[in-house]
Amino acid sequence: MRPYRPTPFLAGAAALHAAGAVALAVAPRHWPAVAGTLFASHVVLAGVSLWPQSRFFGPNRSRLSEDGARRGEVGLTFDDGPDPEVTPRVLDLLDGASAKATFFCIGRRVEARPDLAAEIVRRGHRIENHTWSHPNTFAWYLPPAQRREVLRTQEAIERAAGRAPSLFRPPAGFRNPFTERELFHAGLTLASWTRRGFDTVVREPQEILRRLLKGLSAGDVLLLHDGSAVTGGGNPVVLEVLPRLLEELQARGLAAVPMDGGCNTTGSGGSAPGSSGSTTGSGGNTTGSGGSTTSPGGSGAGPGGRISGPGASATGSGGSGARPGGSTTGSSGSTTGSGSSTKAPGSSTRELGGIWNPAGLP
Repeated sequence: MRPYRPTPFLAGAAALHAAGAVALAVAPRHWPAVAGTLFASHVVLAGVSLWPQSRFFGPNRSRLSEDGARRGEVGLTFDDGPDPEVTPRVLDLLDGASAKATFFCIGRRVEARPDLAAEIVRRGHRIENHTWSHPNTFAWYLPPAQRREVLRTQEAIERAAGRAPSLFRPPAGFRNPFTERELFHAGLTLASWTRRGFDTVVREPQEILRRLLKGLSAGDVLLLHDGSAVTGGGNPVVLEVLPRLLEELQARGLAAVPMDGGCNTTGSGGSAPGSSGSTTGSGGNTTGSGGSTTSPGGSGAGPGGRISGPGASATGSGGSGARPGGSTTGSSGSTTGSGSSTKAPGSSTRELGGIWNPAGLP
């Protein structure tokens, strides 16, 4: 594995701080100028940390690939789940529209409901990393604390869903100059979005829909929440917005797909517990149960059959896997498990309490 190398922006910031230390040692009387320069650099670093789509710290996937955009696809993503009340209803709405999505899940919620995490994957969606406890102060964490949040979630999702995530989205999209190094060593790529509905603070479904659809084009990535969404009219607002959003996407000829993670780590025998079926999404792979599911534009067959979606296919039986940057094809190019249960081992039916989120951040 190649060593981590900071971006020119981070390397320049480190060099500036080193030069400041030298300047203080050689000419301490100039400390006001040195301090002012370093303070200005920290203001810039803070601004970049609070800019979710910024690439100054490292790679940041905020849109679908060019191929996905040409196919008329948009990335649909949900944060803060899985929620035992909301997530199953979101999955049903997605199934009804033949839509696929990426769920950026909180690790402790996955650990509490591994069966629900496995169900997300079984239905052809992706599960990715959204920290262990969703700390609103994640951007202030030093590397050891960030590492714990990231790696503990990696382990929980891999146990529940059968594969380790390849994408990471921090709370509210905020991070700091240390985050990219931790993601690099964990085999993760930062993921953000191009459009969000602010459904953690806005209660009016029509306003959320307007924010998501105004200027929408193929390749955009939309952000909603199946966890932490506010309630509008007695119902979680995401459940009011999603049916209308899916209808509008279909009317515009756009297909909702998962974000293409590009690199997966898959356990032997497939990617998620399941039986007699397979599912292929855009850039992802999952295992179905008792049949098959296809992403928009795909085709499917029954047990043991062939499934195809945009840019991906799966045939027969046997395992497949990929290391970061590698291929997702095994010896038989298959993602189908066999004879396994759709409920992850050690799954629990207990619910998890709410997340401390006084600011209504995603």
